[in-house]
Amino acid sequence: NEQLLKTLFNNLPINLFVKDKEFRKIMANKNECDFYGAKSQKEILGKNNFELMKHEDAIISERDDIYVKNSLKPILDKEVTRKNKDGSKTTLIVTKIPIVDSGEFKGIIGFSLDISKIKKQLLEFRTFFLFGSSI
Repeated sequence: NEQLLKTLFNNLPINLFVKDKEFRKIMANKNECDFYGAKSQKEILGKNNFELMKHEDAIISERDDIYVKNSLKPILDKEVTRKNKDGSKTTLIVTKIPIVDSGEFKGIIGFSLDISKIKKQLLEFRTFFLFGSSI
């Protein structure tokens, strides 16, 4: 059912996106829009990596997109760090899967999960056990 898929796509607690064969976003869920600071899909649809990300992050994402396109193989659970506009960093786990029809590359479906808080908590946990508590 199309409505079921749309509901799922828009409400999963991860960033979901679909790119066409030129790597322009053609679908994005609310979390993906929020990640880019967009109020609606219209603000990011049709845009490529370089229009949405800092240049150095766009180069890395584009390289991954090209790999997926040329190999027709997915990139699974790749950890990437992105620089935010305010200078802070966000760590994501990213998966990109090729959309293939009759052996021809048609685009990419991808998803990412922000693991920044988990990484920070892990560092705090390690620091606590390495250096002990100051209590």
